[in-house]
Amino acid sequence: MNRLTICGNIGKVMTAKTRDNKIVVNFSVATDASYKGKDGQKVEKTDWHNCVVFQRGDNPGLAGMLNEHLVKGASVLVSGPIKYETWRKTGEESDRITAKLYVEDFEFVGRKVNGNSSQNDAADGPDMEDMPPLSEQDIEDMSGPHYRNGMEP
Repeated sequence: MNRLTICGNIGKVMTAKTRDNKIVVNFSVATDASYKGKDGQKVEKTDWHNCVVFQRGDNPGLAGMLNEHLVKGASVLVSGPIKYETWRKTGEESDRITAKLYVEDFEFVGRKVNGNSSQNDAADGPDMEDMPPLSEQDIEDMSGPHYRNGMEP
C-alpha cells in the first residue's frame, strides 16, 4: 500500500489550469521534529513536503475548494499516495528526484490563520515557481469537515 499522511502547516500555494481548463493546486506542507544532538542540545528540523491536487471530472471538488481557501500558515492534515518524479534541470548532467504527495484526503485542523490566533511566519518551503497568493475565506466554516478528492464536502 502506498499511502502517506502528513499533519503540518501550509507554506507556498500555487494554482494552475491544465489545457482542458481543469484546476491543479500545488502546495507545500511543513512538518517539524526535534531531537537531542550528539552534544545533548535540542535540535529542531523542518521538512517540506510537496503536495498536488487535481480536479477530477467537471466538478472542481477538492481542487476548487483549495483554490479558493488554502492559505499560507493553515494547519492541515493531508493523505494520499506518494509518487517520485525524475527530471533534469536545463544545463545539468544529473537527474533530480522529487517526491509529491497526490492528495486524496484533506482536512483543516488547528487554529484559524487570521483573527485571534498566532501562526509562525516561518520560511515558505521549497521554491515552487511563481505562486500568487490565494483568497482566504470561510476557513473557520471548513475547519473540521473531511474532504475527499472527487466528492462533495
